[in-house]
Amino acid sequence: MPGGSRPEARAAGWSDGPLVGRDHLLDELTAAAHAAARGEGSVVLLTGEAGIGKTTVARAVAQRVREQLAISWGACSPDNTAPPFWPWRALVAVSSSERGDDAEQAVGAPRYEQLSALRAELLGAVAAQPRVHVIEDLQWADVASVLLLAHVAEAIADIPFLVLATVRTGEPRSSQLEDAIDEVGRLSAVRALSALSDDDVGALLSASGTAPAADVVALVQARTGGNPLFVSELLRAVPRTEPEERRRVLLAENVPSRVSDLIARRLSRLPAAVADALVTAAVLGSEGDMATLAAAHHMQLDALLDLLDQARAAHVLDAATPGTWRFRHQLVRDAVYAGVTGGGRARRHAAVAELLAAEPATPPAVVAHHALAAQPLFDTDRAVALAARAGEAAFAHHAYEEAVAWFERALAAAPAATAARWRAELLLLSGEAQRHIGDTSGARAAFVAAAELTDDAALLARAALGYADPGADLGIAFRTNDVVTAALLERAIAAQSTLDTLTGVQLETRLAAELYFSDRPAHARHLAYSALDRARRLGDPRALGLATAVVHDSFVVGAASLEAQLAESAQLLAWANETGSTAALLTAHRARVMDLLAAGDVVAMDEEVLAFRRLAEPLRVPGYLWWPELWSAMRALLEGRHDVAEERALATFAIGERVFPSLAMVNLSFFLFFLRREQGRLAEMEQATRDFAAANADVPAIRVALTFLLAEMGHIEEARSTLAAFDDAALARLRDRNWPASWFQLARAARATGNQALARTLLDAQPDERCVQVSLATVCLGATELAHAWLLETVGDLDGAGDAYAAAEDLNARIGARSWLAQARAEHAQLLARRGEATVADVASVASATFRREGSVWSIAFADRAAQLPDARGLRDLAFLLARRGEAVSVLELADDHAGQARGAHALDEEARRRIRQRLRELDADEADAEAAGDGERAALVRDERQTLAEAVARDFGLGGRARRLGDPVERVRKTVSTRIRRAIATVARVHPELGRHLERSIDTGAWCAYRPAEPVYWKT
Repeated sequence: MPGGSRPEARAAGWSDGPLVGRDHLLDELTAAAHAAARGEGSVVLLTGEAGIGKTTVARAVAQRVREQLAISWGACSPDNTAPPFWPWRALVAVSSSERGDDAEQAVGAPRYEQLSALRAELLGAVAAQPRVHVIEDLQWADVASVLLLAHVAEAIADIPFLVLATVRTGEPRSSQLEDAIDEVGRLSAVRALSALSDDDVGALLSASGTAPAADVVALVQARTGGNPLFVSELLRAVPRTEPEERRRVLLAENVPSRVSDLIARRLSRLPAAVADALVTAAVLGSEGDMATLAAAHHMQLDALLDLLDQARAAHVLDAATPGTWRFRHQLVRDAVYAGVTGGGRARRHAAVAELLAAEPATPPAVVAHHALAAQPLFDTDRAVALAARAGEAAFAHHAYEEAVAWFERALAAAPAATAARWRAELLLLSGEAQRHIGDTSGARAAFVAAAELTDDAALLARAALGYADPGADLGIAFRTNDVVTAALLERAIAAQSTLDTLTGVQLETRLAAELYFSDRPAHARHLAYSALDRARRLGDPRALGLATAVVHDSFVVGAASLEAQLAESAQLLAWANETGSTAALLTAHRARVMDLLAAGDVVAMDEEVLAFRRLAEPLRVPGYLWWPELWSAMRALLEGRHDVAEERALATFAIGERVFPSLAMVNLSFFLFFLRREQGRLAEMEQATRDFAAANADVPAIRVALTFLLAEMGHIEEARSTLAAFDDAALARLRDRNWPASWFQLARAARATGNQALARTLLDAQPDERCVQVSLATVCLGATELAHAWLLETVGDLDGAGDAYAAAEDLNARIGARSWLAQARAEHAQLLARRGEATVADVASVASATFRREGSVWSIAFADRAAQLPDARGLRDLAFLLARRGEAVSVLELADDHAGQARGAHALDEEARRRIRQRLRELDADEADAEAAGDGERAALVRDERQTLAEAVARDFGLGGRARRLGDPVERVRKTVSTRIRRAIATVARVHPELGRHLERSIDTGAWCAYRPAEPVYWKT
């Protein structure tokens, strides 16, 4: 059995020659072992090419510390025949689970729970007995074993445990295994074993009886590259009995240049009976027990022992514990195996497969490996079934990568006559395993292929649900633009004999979510409530949670009372706790986040975000990690931290596009829309918004965003025209979960255009939410009362508007909505001034202030306190921003020494810029034509002209496409300007702490800078 030798077997066989060139590494690893004995554990990866001495070093360390620490060994099989977690089986007991358990859990949750349990068992065992555990050939491990090593590495620092793992470089590895080993490397000490030096090679020459003359050392180095195994094989191929000069000749002329050739030559000199027994051993693997080898070779055990003794004497086999055998090195086994013809291999694999299949304890992967390798001399259908069994065994241990490999091998081996239902089952198994490793495209392809092969109700349901949720469904409805999802779900529903089952509820709820934003919203509602009725009849908390989550997200949020929303999401959480399902808990916490934000309770919301994050982060599933990152960006924008918000939003999109490509893009678009509004850069979004609205003319919410943009930018007549399209029917179509956001934006447009009729309609349809959120809490627009105030002001209820403004100010202050708080205060002040109760300046008198330059000194006054500061560039930047409250200013303007002066005329007039753009488009086409024609010279000339024109445009335009002015600098100076502004604020804070705190809260820096105070301060500059 691969890796099955006991620890003492590993310690018994040492290198034939001296261990040279590794003294420093041995001392370091010995010190690490002694540190582990003191309770300071660690993981060390020993990396290097085959034969470089990784295992030899590990054995030497084990020999040195065996009196102080327990020693254990685990090995990995190059044939991938070892069961999952095989390198750890000497230390932990590994149990399997039913496939259905994984299917109902969150993606990644079963594996994470198993890894956590195994780590706890492992660390608990070594706490009582300090230990060194060696894992050989990690490059051949199952991914789950490597993930367990990473899991252990995270918690090993105060545990008496040293893990030495060897990793052969240059071996092909799957991307999943590569990622897992890389993660271990980040948590471990990595030591790469280098080639032997000339002195080291000389020492080996001396030990072999050859004088280490400089020319001989150079010759051996050239032949072997300093690889210890190759050096040993090379020297062994030259008999010691030969005279010195003859040995030199043999080294120079008669020795093959590859280690495999050396080994093959040595094997050719063995007696035929010994070589034949070694072939059977190589078919079995790298090591195993004598009894199995004797049975496979059809030989009495005592006769076999004689043959193996001869193989050990020839240095083909290594010393091993009684009753076992082991090849001296994997390269030796490979050389033996490579020397067998295809037919000879197949016959021996067939015999071994029959032998091992009769033994119930044989791992399924071992039997399947031999059955497939025996083709066509082993029953093909039986081999396919054995491969499928191996895949199911791997899946049951959450070794999903290995499961996928076995299912794909089974499909590849299946003959053309294989029943369609059986092939569909294999595809479903493969898809379900791929779903758990995050291979969305692979999983979906498998599910579609399976559905094409069967009409079986159960199989169709698995295919449809797997395709619809490849790994992140948390009860949300969103537009996928994928017709396959609905088609598969509808076909599966039609195939069911009854829908009063958990599967029936799953199918109907997922189809309801899929159709929510389609042209069949009424059918979506029918499906959702039908599923909820079935779930209630079943009384199954799993079904109730699934159905309620979709109903809640689709038809309660934005429509029912806030009290009903909060009660329902609380019930979701209760059901989730009852089932213990990670997926149900994530779904419930997500719903609670949105409902608590709608209630304006950001403290409780933060607790739910934290609960969600604690569940999601260990699973490392992009579809789950996307949510807390989405909410983190939302909070940064809400609080006015614009640079941070944009950075987080882009990072969130990078995560989400892997599983929610359309949803992630829509949400990023919404986010950037409102971010640019707060930055005073909404004009940058105008064309994109117009294009998006034109491309999605059937989505009323997109037209709402366009109307809002037009109103905000002062395009009042066009906004009025657009608003005219929102009749009662159009407004009714907007009454989905995004109604509060649509209502808020329409209220703003109604105020800007003075549309009293629409304002009255909207007043009658005010949502119950206290805070407005956009698209799954991607953006928070602050207090609902602000839009209420706009509507009341529009219809002439100024008293009510004043009260609503005050309420909006209160809530926005409590939730930290800096920009919306400033807007509420400013517009409230304008309302009071309009009524004649006070002037705007009177309303804000407590915040009137001075920031004025008087020669070489700046006079500042704020909050009844004055001070003076010497002139500095950063203070000039601050004054420029303070004089332009709410306006986004390019750092290019601030970088100008004369930023405070009026800006000059455009460097290029509009006609010149238009002509340059047209010429650039022509040059793009010319370059493409030149490259297509293979005319490299003409293409280069075109690129030169285009570069010249592009630089002219760059000089004329600032960041974000705004026209540059004469005298502005050319370079981008974001870092310089941001640094000096922050230094200036720190300088102000030293003489005026209150003003320093105000500026710290109110000044945004980055590519665009702005002054956005939470209260309307009026500066004298």
